Amino acid sequence: MDNTDAGGLTWRRREVETATGLGTTSLYRLISLKKFPAGRRVPGCPGVVLWLQDEVRQWLAELPVADPSDRPARGRRAGRPAASPGD
Repeated sequence: MDNTDAGGLTWRRREVETATGLGTTSLYRLISLKKFPAGRRVPGCPGVVLWLQDEVRQWLAELPVADPSDRPARGRRAGRPAASPGD
């Protein structure tokens, strides 16, 4: 649902969850820690909260990119030899 009443194109919670990969609990926890843009309540519509798409996209753009080399090696990459068929 795109809505322009809040000052720009907006998303509802499920659309924000889909775009970010966050669940409801994680989303609201990040908001409480001021690490995610807060939604805006819609006057006259109890329980309806909208997020500006530009704010959510900006948050996504600022996420650090994980470097695969930072993860611990597993399996053969950890320096363990491959098992031979007779073992």
